Amino acid sequence: MEKSKKRFSALSIVLLIVAVILLLAGGIGGTRAALTESDTHTANLAMKNIGVQLYENGKAAETLLADIPGSDKAIKIGKDYKEEITVVNTGSIDCYTRVILYKYWKDETGKKTDLDPSLIELTLGSGWKEDTSASTKERTVLYYTQPLAQGTTSAPAVTAIRVNNTLHKMVTQERAETTTEDGTVTTVTNTYKYNGYSFGLKAEVDAVQTHNAEDAIKSAWGKDMSALGIG
Repeated sequence: MEKSKKRFSALSIVLLIVAVILLLAGGIGGTRAALTESDTHTANLAMKNIGVQLYENGKAAETLLADIPGSDKAIKIGKDYKEEITVVNTGSIDCYTRVILYKYWKDETGKKTDLDPSLIELTLGSGWKEDTSASTKERTVLYYTQPLAQGTTSAPAVTAIRVNNTLHKMVTQERAETTTEDGTVTTVTNTYKYNGYSFGLKAEVDAVQTHNAEDAIKSAWGKDMSALGIG
């Protein structure tokens, strides 16, 4: 009798396991049948994307400073030149934007790293906040303080550019004396440090989504929204 109980117990367990498997299989089969017999529907997915474009003086920016000095043959030291840089949201969602500007001096051989880029001065617009911890003499980092809606244009990040007046004072003098029959002639030659150089401006723009903005900004820019004063 004891052996009979053990066999019955084992048989019950096996039947229970088989019953569970059959129930699961039946559920899967039923689901497949329902899907097969239902009507087919096509879903059009609207993919959301982030897109931003830099504009300079109302035109899509290709080469910055193309209109400077305009009718002037050379840059006038201390004169403000219009350089209005804005951002247009060309994407399909609202976003937060950042603009990074790089100032530099150059000649026919290229960029000159031994000249002072801080002498190239930018007039910043309202509605933007500079991240002074990330800015340098050469680089200016700006964040738009409000989300930029789809299809809209930001306030100008920059409105003007000029060369600092102190360039007039950056001059060296060389004196040379020549003896003639009429006496000694002294010639003074002034050499301006920045004479013959031109300045350049480079701009970069990027954006992050407004959805879960705090995490998105932290991930993309490594900054807290509160520290940047945006939102």
